[in-house]
Amino acid sequence: MANSKKDGTFQLIKTLTKAEKRNFRLYAKHRHTSGDLKFVQLFDAMDKLKDYNEELILKKVPSISKGQLSNQKAHLYKVLLSSLRNLNKDNSDIQVRENIDYARLLYNKGLYMQSLKILDKTKVLAKKLYFTTLHLEVVEFEKEIESRYITRSIGTRAENLSSESCELVREISSSNQLSNFALILYDKYLKEGFVKSESDYERMHDFFTKNLPIFNFENLDFFSRLYLYQSHVWYYLIVQDFKMCFKYAQKWVYLFEQSPNMIDIDPDMYLKGLHNLLNALHHVGAEHHPRFLDALTKMEDFNEKRKGNLNENSELLSFLYLEGNRINNFFMTGEFTKGIDMIPYWEERMTYFADRLDPYRILVFYYKFASLLFGAGRNKDAIRFLNKIMSFGDQKLREDIHVYSRMLMLISHFELGNDDLLEYQIKSVYRYLAKTKDMGEVHKEILQFLRSTPGMTKRDMKIEFEKLLVKLKVIRNHPYDKRPFLYLDIISWLESRIEGITVEQVIREKFQSIRK
Repeated sequence: MANSKKDGTFQLIKTLTKAEKRNFRLYAKHRHTSGDLKFVQLFDAMDKLKDYNEELILKKVPSISKGQLSNQKAHLYKVLLSSLRNLNKDNSDIQVRENIDYARLLYNKGLYMQSLKILDKTKVLAKKLYFTTLHLEVVEFEKEIESRYITRSIGTRAENLSSESCELVREISSSNQLSNFALILYDKYLKEGFVKSESDYERMHDFFTKNLPIFNFENLDFFSRLYLYQSHVWYYLIVQDFKMCFKYAQKWVYLFEQSPNMIDIDPDMYLKGLHNLLNALHHVGAEHHPRFLDALTKMEDFNEKRKGNLNENSELLSFLYLEGNRINNFFMTGEFTKGIDMIPYWEERMTYFADRLDPYRILVFYYKFASLLFGAGRNKDAIRFLNKIMSFGDQKLREDIHVYSRMLMLISHFELGNDDLLEYQIKSVYRYLAKTKDMGEVHKEILQFLRSTPGMTKRDMKIEFEKLLVKLKVIRNHPYDKRPFLYLDIISWLESRIEGITVEQVIREKFQSIRK
């Protein structure tokens, strides 16, 4: 039996809306003869299944033999894509490509002037929407026609096309360099997370300054500026300069808001900009909570206005960014109990998007859930999500999350009084940190503390808590030892144990004192 996640046709069918399914059936029956509709029967059978089951499909569609199934699925997949393209033909990028196709058909008919007329209109649209590559394709087509036939080549037509082509090539080259640079930095963030030491910082700073493409800002088009801002966001995020990260994330968002039509053209990138703005504000601290709420409200309004009009990809990103930042809001305000009430809803939505959720996003949500539960004192439930993270196959993906999941696991077992498990877990974490070369001062102090606690009296333990708190507050001021505190609010946990109140109470009181 094939896995539904690996069967592309089944996966595509499961993303279709009711309107798209209805359009497919009409499109298929209109364009194909009745004798050629086995693939429609196949569609109906697959649409009714919850999970992909090849044997059941063949029983439901006896007209298709096992040997024919692969070809029928391939044909169905092709028709599905054609119907989706037809349904979405008003999309601006599809419209530009379609016009180029029409111009090619007219050219093949020898109707050069009609072809050039369509290309003229298409070029205006491509330029307006910053589709530089498509703009160049139009210009190259115009050059092809002008070089072969006597059309409108009188005057400066040839010189203008040649100059326009050269300028577009320059723009594309600049944009390509910046987009490549942004992608490489994002990849570094996903794999390595924040810098861990001064040598890490020097290495990243050296990479950034030496590889940042040379450019003239005034000559950069919309997307080139976007890639430039992205590059700075990823860089400042990696080196933990969250104020500068906020500055460039704000530039990213303003770029779209100054060209509102581009929000409609690329809503996903606008949402990602808002998400990075919120992420930076979350890391800067609770004193910026009013700004955080303003940006969160902007994201909520964006999603509400476009509810039902977002495509499947935008719908997924909307869920990831909006709900992820709602969780961050609970962290900032200390409303952990209110946050954990939402976990069943978030899990339900994750199940809905299961075929489209990448492992990185799942890891992030699991860690956020565990942190909410820990903050609310629900340690057993926190361990349940931490175990899911630790059982992930790819331990290199967001290695930082794997490290701090293990640290949070230790503290959760300590809170539950699982001394028998704690000793084994500490040895396991030591081995893991040695393997990942991520043993910092914070890790050492926590591990040493946890190893020394079994058999302590309450009075002695409180004294050790106070000693550890003093040490960690000093370490927190070291430039490259701040990283652990971004993942675990160890300080608030220690304060809660010393004061005899919950972590939630400690953070709530801190938040309220900042807001006064």
